[in-house]
Amino acid sequence: MEIHDDPSVQDLDGEDWGDPDDPFDWGDPENPDTSPSGLIRQVRHARRIPLSRLTPADLRLLIAQEVGVEYLVPLALPLLEEDPELEAYYFPTDLLLAVWSVPDTYWASHPAEFARLEPMLELVRPTKPDAGEGVPRPWGEPSS
Repeated sequence: MEIHDDPSVQDLDGEDWGDPDDPFDWGDPENPDTSPSGLIRQVRHARRIPLSRLTPADLRLLIAQEVGVEYLVPLALPLLEEDPELEAYYFPTDLLLAVWSVPDTYWASHPAEFARLEPMLELVRPTKPDAGEGVPRPWGEPSS
């Protein structure tokens, strides 16, 4: 697959998940249960957008679905450093929460990126001593 000057996630990972606008590429026409949901169509569409044209909402969507994380977290971090409470689509900090939910295997192999993210996490961690008790953290408790 040819990589363009401004690649998309689809260009970079080399996988075509289907045309989001093609009704014949939405599953088995004989079995409506196989038709992709609106979310799947949105993800298929966002995977085709050149990285430089992805909006914060696109980044939130794809990162939350663990799609193209290795390409998209580095794009999201500068946005979050500028405004950690950025409202990408739903509510303030929704992009931050999506990035925070990235699997710990990613952060283990990208410690410098995690070091950039960690100071922002105070915005989304519970403030009450017992809030969130028993809720597992993606990569354990924060370092002191």
